[in-house]
Formats: sequence, C-alpha cells, structure tokens
Amino acid sequence: MGAVALWAVSMGFRLGFAVWSSHPSGGASVARFSTDHDITGGQAWVAALVLMAFGEVLVRLGVIVVRGLRTRARHREPAPVSALA
Repeated sequence: MGAVALWAVSMGFRLGFAVWSSHPSGGASVARFSTDHDITGGQAWVAALVLMAFGEVLVRLGVIVVRGLRTRARHREPAPVSALA
C-alpha cells in the first residue's frame, strides 16, 4: 500500500510540474531557474523528467524486493525435527 501511495504522489507532482511549467507564470519561473543554473535547452528538462521516472521505478522495485525478502524470512517454515538430529 505504501509503494502505491508514494508512486501516486510522485506521479501527481510530476504531472503538476508539467502543467505548471506550460503556463506563463510557471514557464517564466522555469526559464529564470534555467538561466540562474546555466541549464541550456529544453532537452535537459526532458532528460531530468525521464531520469526522475526511472528513479521512481528503481525505488519502487527496491521496496518490493525488500518487502518480499522480509515476508519470506518472516514466514519461513522451521526445519523438521528429524533433520536437526
């Protein structure tokens, strides 16, 4: 449930940024930020958003793997008594 909530929130922020940056006030803010930080060309922003999506996928996959390992360790059946002797 937590991974889904984090994914939904992060996708919402990405969509919000895309919509905000397409409006005049957001576009001006992005342009000013780009100028202040020497970011040239729109492809830098495209690459940043793609890398952010890739990072979200990696983090989500990591959370799923860790949860699976924890669940497997918690529900591991004990060894039969005859094997211990």
